Amino acid sequence: MNANERKSEWRISVYSRLFALLFFIFFIACRKTIVSETIVEIDPVQQKYEQWIKRGRDSIPEILETLKVEQSTDFRIRTYAILAAGNLGDPRCAPVILDILKRDTNPAVIHSAVTALTDLNYTPALDYFLHLLDPGSPVAENADPVVIIENLGRMRDARSILPLFAAMQTDNMTVRLSAQNALVAFHSRALFSPAVELYRSNPGAFDKEIAAILGSTGDPAAGPILLEILRKKNSQGRAAAAESLGNLRYETAAADLLAALTEENPDRAYFLQHKCAKAAAVMNLPRFVAPLISFFDHRDPQIRLIAAEALSSMTVPGIAEAAMQKLSSGCIMCIIPSAVVLGAKKYMPASDLLMKVYQDSQGEEAFYAAQALGRIGDTGKISVLLEGLQKRRGPAARGAAWALGQMKSPQAQGPMIQMLKDGIKDERLKRQIAASLGEIGDPRSAPVLLSLSIVERMEMGDTAARSLAKLGGEDVFRYIDNNISGRDENERAFARLILIHYRNPAKINFMLALLRDSDLRTRRAAMAALRRNTGRDYGSEREWFSWAVAR
Repeated sequence: MNANERKSEWRISVYSRLFALLFFIFFIACRKTIVSETIVEIDPVQQKYEQWIKRGRDSIPEILETLKVEQSTDFRIRTYAILAAGNLGDPRCAPVILDILKRDTNPAVIHSAVTALTDLNYTPALDYFLHLLDPGSPVAENADPVVIIENLGRMRDARSILPLFAAMQTDNMTVRLSAQNALVAFHSRALFSPAVELYRSNPGAFDKEIAAILGSTGDPAAGPILLEILRKKNSQGRAAAAESLGNLRYETAAADLLAALTEENPDRAYFLQHKCAKAAAVMNLPRFVAPLISFFDHRDPQIRLIAAEALSSMTVPGIAEAAMQKLSSGCIMCIIPSAVVLGAKKYMPASDLLMKVYQDSQGEEAFYAAQALGRIGDTGKISVLLEGLQKRRGPAARGAAWALGQMKSPQAQGPMIQMLKDGIKDERLKRQIAASLGEIGDPRSAPVLLSLSIVERMEMGDTAARSLAKLGGEDVFRYIDNNISGRDENERAFARLILIHYRNPAKINFMLALLRDSDLRTRRAAMAALRRNTGRDYGSEREWFSWAVAR
């Protein structure tokens, strides 16, 4: 680069920075006005919907009147009235909504009506749902088939099985997948015969879909057909068949699963091996152990991890001892898969060897060795991990932070807090320390995390929010209470993130009150918190309010 080019590049850089600075100043000057205008501007239709929901079933007469009279040509009023009726769960609304569904051509109204009628469990609507799904029907052109299919899957009425199989035969892959998922949701042996008929009449065309559906039936008679698909060349169909064979625990397929697991994989498409290993783990047969252990020194690291994950979930005796032997062999490639298995099995005899591996290794090997130590929980190794946290870098430091959090080490709290205060340059280590402080669980860590800038907290995202939710205490609750309906959108978003994971049954009334908030995102976060704190699983504000009254 000559002098003129360097000078030109310097000018561009300066002008770009100057423009960015002027834009920033302009943004700061206008921010209050922008925020004010955003807050003042309220959607009257959305506001009406909120009022209906807040009033509960007392608003049903008004909703019915809105639906019957259709006093406005604005389709949004009909859409929100229908959604409110479905949310409030009053069966009086169902015939009116079905009548609108049969007459209205607006897609938004159609989809809200289908959803509301499904919420109301109004089975007389099923025939019209199927009419909407029929591509030859004149009304079908205004309906999204995916919406209809998803709601048919929710209704799980046997009359929709054959139409769903027909929908699965379309060329539209989204519709095809939606129909498959809807059928799988039935978990019914009634799917067996139509699935086999489709498979036989269309060789090779629906292997993946049929394999998934047959696996969901729980019918052992599906085993031979699934084995037939596993022996084909289509890798996606084979992967689905492998998973379904595992779900059915069809032990006759063990040899074929091993063959598929060990075959060469030149295109690096690991989903077949992954599903075969998963099936082997579900079957939990001793004959799978040796082949899976032999993969620990496979040239491909993905295969090594697939084998380790499968062995970790198996309960066959001798797995930990075999992994220990691999780790002792000095094979570099065996370190990570061996550490994964030994940690999962909490195999205490491996603790000293894992500590030596951690001290002698760098990179991911050190990280996984530390993770295994954390899972085993040998408190005698805390001093080594603390030293690694403070003096080492990269994966070795992150692994130590993870392990100390897993061991809930109180000795680690002080050094971790100090590292946050000093400002950690390694963002991944900062995120791991935040997560580990949550695992340690001392509420005194919360003010330190909350003192980080909103930019830092949002960069850590769900990790920091989960940690603060675990820490709990008055500092965290006060932050949620002060910010979840505040003026700063970033603080509101972060408060919602904490609330989603928040666990404090004493604050259930606070969570219920948030169900009346005007922000849908806040209401959804409140419902997630209520599910976490009550063990109940309601999907609408109405159901939660009904539960609150009855409790």
